[in-house]
Amino acid sequence: MKKIILPGDALPDDLAVAHYTCINNGSVVSKVVGVYDDERKEIVPLEGAWHPRVGSSIVGIIASVGRNTCSIDLKHSSYGILVNDKMSRYSPKVGDVIESVVRSIERKNVPVMDRARLIDGSSWLVYVKPSKIPRVLGRNNSMLKQIEELTQTRIIVGLNGFVAISGKGINPAVASIRKIESEAHTSGLTDKIKDMLLSMKE
Repeated sequence: MKKIILPGDALPDDLAVAHYTCINNGSVVSKVVGVYDDERKEIVPLEGAWHPRVGSSIVGIIASVGRNTCSIDLKHSSYGILVNDKMSRYSPKVGDVIESVVRSIERKNVPVMDRARLIDGSSWLVYVKPSKIPRVLGRNNSMLKQIEELTQTRIIVGLNGFVAISGKGINPAVASIRKIESEAHTSGLTDKIKDMLLSMKE
């Protein structure tokens, strides 16, 4: 069964504490407005900004290039820092789209990025609310793999909300992602996306 939850609502004690929960007076409570699925023990937040975490994969746009660092546009009026000696032999230019990993978090919640790689310039870049990114990925990346297989695309998902898509079926892939974003709170979404993509091939 699914139900709407609000910040502070109590959740089952056996629910693993995740990004959307915290411990309050010994109980697991929600930190977000979302939908709780008690069968899957999963929270799908309905809204919420992205908060950088060490190890998170991101997709961003190079905003400026300095002597020792680059500034990366991560959306949400948020910027990250890329240190030049962590660029994996990549020479950045303003406007480049890159994938990278959060190495550390500095003051004012500014992420420092590591292991930057240039994303193919022919890729389409779309933006998804970060709270919906877990549904775009699916459990064990099952949704993402399904979309890539049925659309013959390669999709790079940033947890900050930017998604880069390249390959043959970019339009159906984008349509799939938009449908996931609008219906993230519904059940049976993997099958719905599969049916939609198969119908688009007919």
